[in-house]
Amino acid sequence: FINKIVKPKKVSLDDIQDYFFKLVADSSHIYALYNDPEQTEESSILVFDWEGSPIARLRIDRASSFTVDSGNKRIIAINDGFNNELGCQEYSYQNLN
Repeated sequence: FINKIVKPKKVSLDDIQDYFFKLVADSSHIYALYNDPEQTEESSILVFDWEGSPIARLRIDRASSFTVDSGNKRIIAINDGFNNELGCQEYSYQNLN
C-alpha cells in the first residue's frame, strides 16, 4: 500500500507539510497522519514498525491531528475546521503485527 500513497518523485520538501500532518509513536509502532490533497473527505494513518517497514493503513475521516491510545487500541482524531466543522472522532483498531 505504501507505494500507492507515498510517491517521492511527486513530493518536494516544500510540500511535505501538505501531506504529513503529525507523527505519534508508541513502543511498537510509528503512526503518521497523511492527508492527500486530492482526497478531501478522508485521511490515512500510516503505521510503520521501528525499522520503517509499513504495517498498515488506517482510513479515517479527514483529520488535522490525532493521538494513539495503544493500551485500549484506539485512535482519537481531531477535525480542526475541515469542511467548517470542529470535532473529535474515536476509532478502534485490531492488532497491528
